[in-house]
Amino acid sequence: MAMSLRSRLEKELEEAWSLVEQQNRKSLENKGLRNTSYIIAVGAGDSYAAALAWEGIEARVRAADPLDALNSGLLGFGIELNAVVVGISVSGRTKSVVEAISRHRYMGGNVFCVTADPLSPLALACGNSELLIYGETVDGVGGVRQAVLYAAIAGLRGVTVKEFEPRLEPLNLLKYSVITGVCASRGVALFASLKLCEVYGVCDRYLAFEELLHTKIYSLNSSASILVFEPPYRDDRFKEMVDMLQDLGYDLVVVEAREGSAWDSIIGQTIWVLKSLVKTLEEKEVKRPYFRSNPLLDKLTSIIYV
Repeated sequence: MAMSLRSRLEKELEEAWSLVEQQNRKSLENKGLRNTSYIIAVGAGDSYAAALAWEGIEARVRAADPLDALNSGLLGFGIELNAVVVGISVSGRTKSVVEAISRHRYMGGNVFCVTADPLSPLALACGNSELLIYGETVDGVGGVRQAVLYAAIAGLRGVTVKEFEPRLEPLNLLKYSVITGVCASRGVALFASLKLCEVYGVCDRYLAFEELLHTKIYSLNSSASILVFEPPYRDDRFKEMVDMLQDLGYDLVVVEAREGSAWDSIIGQTIWVLKSLVKTLEEKEVKRPYFRSNPLLDKLTSIIYV
């Protein structure tokens, strides 16, 4: 009998920290990005979430949607800054990422790629790259490979990661009307929202924390549940906003970070998201991810992948 989606995700999680540590050790040996002063990180989907997290950790990193990069002056500006454009795509087949890397290289710019496939169009277009040791999905849903991707980026920047596990028990993610974060943790919040979109077809939960208080909060009743991923670097304003919302009666739950340890925090929070996805599937099981039911799946996929 075939294993359920929940069981397969759960099994994958058993090796999560082992894979993270292996990848991090490997990537520490790659000096390709060690002394780079400015980086434009280009990715889509989960890889854009990774770019957002990276941007939140390092002030000299800018996260860019690949289509934005192609339809603006960003690549040219990158050449003026002597920036390295880093293409992030686990499969190495995301069309717009491949195009952004190819165009920047054609313009004379510096490029680097992070992918799991050494023969992918991205790796071949890039030349300089770091290969992931694990790039599998669970029925099309990217899981532990996101944590492995973070471990690779940390290693490329000379950071040794250490295991971190938020104390909060895994939760049913469907309970939360808003999933939000600040700075580096925005990438984790987006990743969590993307998993709900892929598995359940629920695609409206992600919002930056400050934007929540400017827009969506006014359409939520005071009993609404809000999931907040704590940033690893924070000031008193973050705590003030959390406390005020809780005082107003909002069911606001904070997933902690390890203060001052950005990559540990982001990886630990990401693994927590995946454990919470398993918890969500225990309470609302699905036979297969929602996105697979779309009758245009193959045609839609051909738009974004080489």
